[in-house]
Formats: sequence, C-alpha cells, structure tokens
Amino acid sequence: RTSAAEHVVEAEAACRAALEADATLKETELALGRLYFTSGRHEQAEAVLFGEGGCAAALPRGALVVAACTQAPAQAQALAARIAAAGGVMLDAPVSGGVAGAKAAALTIMCSGPDAAVATARPVFEAVAKRILHVGTDAGLASTAKMINQLLCGVHIAAAAEAMHVAERA
Repeated sequence: RTSAAEHVVEAEAACRAALEADATLKETELALGRLYFTSGRHEQAEAVLFGEGGCAAALPRGALVVAACTQAPAQAQALAARIAAAGGVMLDAPVSGGVAGAKAAALTIMCSGPDAAVATARPVFEAVAKRILHVGTDAGLASTAKMINQLLCGVHIAAAAEAMHVAERA
C-alpha cells in the first residue's frame, strides 16, 4: 500500500516534470490520470469539466474525478452521470472545515462513490483531512451529508444566539 506521503512526492515530481516541459495545468492533471478540483459551486465544476476547453473530453478512460464542490445532491448525480458518459468515475466529496481546516490538513471529507475509487483517493484525502466519511456508493449521498451538516451548523448558531440573548436579559 502506498502512503499519502509517497503520493504527494509522486504528484510533486509529476508537477515538476510538467513545469519543466511547460505543460498546462490541464495537461499535468491529465498526465497524473486523475483530476482533483475543489470549487465553491456546482456551476464552477461544470465549467471546468464541460465548458469551453473543459477537461472531460481529454480525460483518459477510467480517470478519477473528485468533485469537492458544494452542490445539491441532484447536481452531484447529474455530474457523475456526465463524467461516466465521458469514461470517468466521479467521487462526490464535499469538504467541511474551512480555510483553517485546509491550512492545518484537518478537513472533514464526506465522500460517496464506488469503493475502488474511494480507495484510490484515500491517500490524497488522508494528506488533507482528519476525517474521511464514506457515506455510500451513490453520487449525491455525500452532498446530502454536507447539506445536513450545514443545516445543523445553522441550527446551532441560531440556538447559541438565542441562548446569549436570554442570558443577556437575565
């Protein structure tokens, strides 16, 4: 089993070689045989993959696409279907933890997709996350988990604000 550190070294070497060859970012990602991106919204993921000059058409058969964007479950399902039609495999893998979590390699990754794809991505996930939650094999399940997480965060913020208001009036 290859460690996360070995994957990082492999990725760094591939990126260094691509830079020396003056390759584009897209060519570098495709040379690695996987495309990992994190974007704020589903629309950005669609543009990266299927917009003008998008990567999907150039992905090698079986390439792994990790969609770490925040998106509705139905959007994750549609994106996974489009990637499958292009010959790739998608992991729905939104993250939680914000900028501080990313800087500290302490994110939580909620992922859904085929077991083999999760196993392939796990060393990369382990390099950036403290918690990796594989919530199922169907695209959209991880986006559902992220949505529930965000709803619970909102409820806790509202409850804390109400509690402080009550305490302030006491």
